[in-house]
Amino acid sequence: MQKRIQQPALLVLMVLTLVGCSGQASRPSEGGAPVDDRDADSAAQSQRPAGSAGATLGGGGEGRVIGGGEGAISSGYGAGGAVTAVPTTPGRDGVESIPFQPAGGRADGSPLNDPNNPLAQRVFYFGYDNTDLSQTDYETLVAHARYLIDNPQLEVIVEGHTDERGSREYNLALAERRAMTVERFMLLQGVAAKQLQVISFGEERPVALGHDDQAWQLNRRVELLYSGI
Repeated sequence: MQKRIQQPALLVLMVLTLVGCSGQASRPSEGGAPVDDRDADSAAQSQRPAGSAGATLGGGGEGRVIGGGEGAISSGYGAGGAVTAVPTTPGRDGVESIPFQPAGGRADGSPLNDPNNPLAQRVFYFGYDNTDLSQTDYETLVAHARYLIDNPQLEVIVEGHTDERGSREYNLALAERRAMTVERFMLLQGVAAKQLQVISFGEERPVALGHDDQAWQLNRRVELLYSGI
C-alpha cells in the first residue's frame, strides 16, 4: 500500500520539474512566439540603423559629428581621452557651427598692396639727365595724392636717385630735382606739405649694380615710401 502512494507522488514531482524548466528556457514575445533570452540583445542591436545621425558621444573614432547635417558640432579627443573643445559661432536656426577660416591667413586689405590698384606703383623712372614724368606717371600720382588727402595721418618720403654717371654733387642735385618734381605735383593736388618729405640719395643707393644702360635706367628713379600705416 505504501509503495502505491509513493509512485503517484513521484510522477507529480517529475511533471512539476519539467514545467519549471520549460518556463526558464523561453519567454513570450509581442507576437506570441517564444524568444530565447540569449538572442534578445542581438535582436535589439539589429534594429538600430548603422551610422544614424545624432549618435551619442562615447563610441569609437575621433572627430565624430554629433547631430548630423548642416551646422553639426564637431568634437574630438585629445590626449588621455579628454574631449577637445572646438570654437563655434552661431549659425542658421541657432545651431552652432565651426567658423570657416581660409588657408594662409587674412589679407590686410590695403590698396597699397593690391597689384590691381595704381597705388601699388610707387617707383617712377626718368630719362638720362632728365626730371620729366610721363603722362602715366602723373595719373598714378593723382591716385596717391587722393589717398593721402583721404588719410591725413599718413606721410610719404619722396626719395630721389640717379645712375652712377656724373659727379657725386651733380647727382645729388639731380636726384633732389626729380623728387621735388613729384612733391610739387602732389602739393598742387591738395596734399598737405607736412605729409611729404624730400630726400636725395644721388647715386648712393642703386637697385641695379650693373654698368650698362639697363642698370642705369633702373637707377634713375623716385620712390614713394609710406609711413604711419
